[in-house]
Amino acid sequence: MKPEQYVWKPVATIVENRAISTENIYAEGTPTVSVYRIYKADITDSFLIEGVAQRADGLSHDNLCEMAIADAQSGGKGKANAVLTLPWERLQGVYRAMAPAARNVPIVFEENRLDSSVAAILEEIAVPRYQSV
Repeated sequence: MKPEQYVWKPVATIVENRAISTENIYAEGTPTVSVYRIYKADITDSFLIEGVAQRADGLSHDNLCEMAIADAQSGGKGKANAVLTLPWERLQGVYRAMAPAARNVPIVFEENRLDSSVAAILEEIAVPRYQSV
């Protein structure tokens, strides 16, 4: 995306409350905390919005995995990108129904694996692992 196609503003900074061993290959096993900067982005280019929506509707998780494997096999970095859109109220409802400690782990929502950090960006959802600063 080009800068003229969107506007963004910082919304929050979230920090993990305790250090855990990282899986990062450059510092594997080292105790670290993650810092997340949360931004609100609005796409202002209507053609880009339409293109993103059309592409996202036709791609499943399995499609993206296949594309990433094909990219790696052809000499690329083994990545494939798409925009995941989820029903906001239902997603918040799932997290509200969970005990706070259970929100610290990845979950599967509508066949999508969501990282444990997803809960940290949801307004009004307490997650013991994260603290807003």
